[in-house]
Amino acid sequence: MDTVERWPVESLVDGAKLGVRMTGDLEFREAEILSIRITPDRKYRFYVHYIDCNRRLDEWVGESALDLTNVRFPQKGGKAPKIQVDTSSNSHTSSPDREVPKKGSTRKRKVVGDASEVVKAEEAPVVPRPPSPFQADIKAPSQRGSMSIIGHSEDALTRIRNIEMIELGRYRIQPWYFSPYPQELTTLPCIYLCEFCLKFVKSSTCLKRHMMKCHLKHPPGNEIYRSDKLSFFEIDGRKNKTYAQNLCLLAKLFLDHKTLYYDTDPFLFYILTEQDDRGFHIVGYFSKLSYRSFWSQKIIEKLVQHRERCDDGDQLYLSVNDLSEETSIRKEDIISTLQVN
Repeated sequence: MDTVERWPVESLVDGAKLGVRMTGDLEFREAEILSIRITPDRKYRFYVHYIDCNRRLDEWVGESALDLTNVRFPQKGGKAPKIQVDTSSNSHTSSPDREVPKKGSTRKRKVVGDASEVVKAEEAPVVPRPPSPFQADIKAPSQRGSMSIIGHSEDALTRIRNIEMIELGRYRIQPWYFSPYPQELTTLPCIYLCEFCLKFVKSSTCLKRHMMKCHLKHPPGNEIYRSDKLSFFEIDGRKNKTYAQNLCLLAKLFLDHKTLYYDTDPFLFYILTEQDDRGFHIVGYFSKLSYRSFWSQKIIEKLVQHRERCDDGDQLYLSVNDLSEETSIRKEDIISTLQVN
């Protein structure tokens, strides 16, 4: 009986494509290796992206989930592969340039000393680091302007989810995407957020101590709308900079294409909350720019509907007051939205 040849796991590099069993699935799906790490017991773990699938499905898998009989390696001349090694001292290691071993080769991957590199941003309050619970020899993402992360493919690091779990109020939630939380938090199995001020801490004990000092029972802004237990709070990014930054970090965990700004002065945020006897708990949010997009859509819909109602020859006049009454949008907001667009 013929034996099916398998590529040695040591030969795999970043960018290699092969079949991978997604968690909870029995069939192999084509996937690309984005990062490789070695556990303390010298086992390989691979962070993979499933081709034609949303990036929120990216995950770490072991050797048993890989189809090593058919591997497509990236073309030569690319970047040297990065190997993450987990040790008790949290040191990083990387592999040097080398050729891919042939099938059946048992040559071990040579590991060399510390070669980590960090890019320091001018205004960065934190420097994002690799996914938990391991450190990696990868550059931190470059950041421009007002500390904005532009595009999810700018750097390999931003393609890898770096927070494993968050606890917000009564809920534990698994994030989908990368968000540049402080380095020390990315090595933890879970980070804890105050659901009123969104401050992030490393343990439930720290959260309990924080809650004894935090006197907020609702977002730090003005309540502008209430219906039964639901309320909207308006947050000025200039007056509540820390809260706005924490909100953006939280949102980035679940929005792939969100642009993250640390300079929140130009923005207004609208927080939807649900009230109970413990306070006002965050349910969702919009930014002023998001609202303007919504307003633009509603204004255009009303203009189109008005045009369709008018017979040929009739005046197509529609005042700002009319639009305000039909859309329930303030006249000032209608004017500013039309000026922007």
